[in-house]
Amino acid sequence: MEKRSKIKRRLRPKIGDLLEFKTARGLGYAQYTHRFDDKFYRDLIRVIEGLFDERPADLEALAARPTLFWVYFPVASEAWRGTLTLLGPVAIPPEAREKPAMRSTLGVGHAPPPETWRIVDATGRHRITAFPPGFWQLSREWLTFGPSLIEDIEMQVRPEDRPLRELAERAKSGSRQ
Repeated sequence: MEKRSKIKRRLRPKIGDLLEFKTARGLGYAQYTHRFDDKFYRDLIRVIEGLFDERPADLEALAARPTLFWVYFPVASEAWRGTLTLLGPVAIPPEAREKPAMRSTLGVGHAPPPETWRIVDATGRHRITAFPPGFWQLSREWLTFGPSLIEDIEMQVRPEDRPLRELAERAKSGSRQ
């Protein structure tokens, strides 16, 4: 009787790893780009624009595609849960090597005043008093998990669409804040 060698699924992510997610509309991809010494905001990934019927043969070209959005995501624990497949490390595009500027709020709800918003970047958290140009195109600083991320990948949600989507969902459910 011939023994089959069992392929061991890698569960320990490395910076540069491409992550593959199965969605109802195709395969979506992200890249693990940064790890920070923070209890909450630790693993930062860039979600790559586009959905695919099958895995692209050229993973370097896949990684070079535009970034749809950035998000903090617990890569190792979600790999262990089977939410994603680690495809191995590839070069991080030059424009994605630095921590991206992101928007963050201390406000309640989805349309708080500018004074409650911050721009977070590699130099720290910066309070704003007015919304600068391009503010809504910045990814929101937040931590997400498998089902929510897969839904956003499937819908190809851009950062500027998120506040409108959240308001529409709240109106649809009939809740008010």
